[in-house]
Amino acid sequence: MNKAVVFSSNSSFSLWNFRLEIMEALKKREFKVIALAPKDKTSEKLARRLFFVPLRYLSRKGKNPLQELWLLAEYFQ
Repeated sequence: MNKAVVFSSNSSFSLWNFRLEIMEALKKREFKVIALAPKDKTSEKLARRLFFVPLRYLSRKGKNPLQELWLLAEYFQ
């Protein structure tokens, strides 16, 4: 059975800076590690090491209900 772990953040930099070690440790233990975040300067570096999915509808302020519904749909894709 293949296990997957998803990490989601409001920036690729945050995943790179604060979660990279644990994501790579899980990958070494044969977990499928998926990183979800909006594109920024760090996205390419993250994509070279892990399976990276750019999010279009994740907003740092997140107060638009319609945008939040689009984000939910994006998560399910």
